[in-house]
Amino acid sequence: MSTPGKYVKPPWLSLDPEFVNGPDARSPQALEQACQQFDVEHNPRYRPQAGKTFCNIFIWDVTRALSCEIPHWVTSEGEPAPVGKGKELRANDMHGWFLGAGRRHGWEPCVRRETQMHAEAGQPVVALWVNPMGGPGHVALVLDAAFNIAQAGTRNFVGQSLLYGFGPVGTVHFFYHS
Repeated sequence: MSTPGKYVKPPWLSLDPEFVNGPDARSPQALEQACQQFDVEHNPRYRPQAGKTFCNIFIWDVTRALSCEIPHWVTSEGEPAPVGKGKELRANDMHGWFLGAGRRHGWEPCVRRETQMHAEAGQPVVALWVNPMGGPGHVALVLDAAFNIAQAGTRNFVGQSLLYGFGPVGTVHFFYHS
């Protein structure tokens, strides 16, 4: 799949996805289509650069396409902020955001079994690892009950296992959008 030019922008700029899915039309196919349109495997927007990875940017793009945005920029209260304004929300910051402002925006924590149910229903579910050493954490979209995910990171893909994407890390937290 070739990446349309409109999806090749610097990672700090927002995208306007062509395919948009809302709560009234959720399905596993819609989750995958929302991910596939960004061609994460080939798009330079998500390619690791100088030791930096862009899992937070991919999640921002995909959740905008799924009408449940996890913002890249937030105010001090955790509300979405204009591009370049406020605080940049990185993977490690997302855990606190999910438990605060994220809940106000329809995101709820869930346990592993619930994650499977929500993913099978086509509801957006994210897997999140907070790095306890303060280094980069990681975030990805769960695609199905088998815990296949879509991610940007050191490996960019759609449809590989959670273990392949996260490796043997500690606790992975899950959040779904209601």
